[in-house]
Amino acid sequence: MDFAYTHAALNFAAELSPPLMRGIVVDVGGEIRAFAFGGMLRPGVGQFFLLKSDPHVVGLAETARVALIERLDGCDLVNDAGDLGRPG
Repeated sequence: MDFAYTHAALNFAAELSPPLMRGIVVDVGGEIRAFAFGGMLRPGVGQFFLLKSDPHVVGLAETARVALIERLDGCDLVNDAGDLGRPG
């Protein structure tokens, strides 16, 4: 299922313009090491849809997550689909 979800996000990203979908690509040392997508569900509420990152780059997943959330303009609340082991 994860592959299908990722594939769909990549295929439809160009058709869903902001604020419905925003994406980032993280380049580390000239190589793509992460990408993420998120968007607005309704005014004021965003959703973090997808994040893929190189697990060998320490802190990359969390950095990419924060970078995308910062770009979700107009979203005071963001549903973050992964907890990364954080309490709460």
